[in-house]
Amino acid sequence: MPGAEVIFLDDAGNVLARGGSDSRYNFLHLLHPQVGDCHEIEQAAVTSLEARAAWQECFEKLSTWVPTWVRDVRRAEVTYHNCRFKNIPVTFDGSNNEWYLWWVPLRHVGGKPYTYYSVTIRVNENECIPLNPEIE
Repeated sequence: MPGAEVIFLDDAGNVLARGGSDSRYNFLHLLHPQVGDCHEIEQAAVTSLEARAAWQECFEKLSTWVPTWVRDVRRAEVTYHNCRFKNIPVTFDGSNNEWYLWWVPLRHVGGKPYTYYSVTIRVNENECIPLNPEIE
């Protein structure tokens, strides 16, 4: 759903995070409460050492923030075009493809120290709540 906005919620309905779907690649950008999604900084990092340092700082904040809430996600709210979809169950999976290296206690040995998260959100278009209902 390119251009969708997503709000991730826990069991109690508390907002854990917000994100927006990229219109071009349909990729969900998570929005850190202070630094945003690092996307613009990342694009500038290709040509500037200053921007590269800023991107590394932004990426560190974003990547250490995600694991603090992602395992608590249970539901989502999605806004797409003129529809809002509420209380959508969310399925998520987290993995580190280099699992065989986890036992190595040294930070500089082994693969990347990243966990990859995959989230599935399925909406039923019949459950659309119109954002701008026409007045009859």
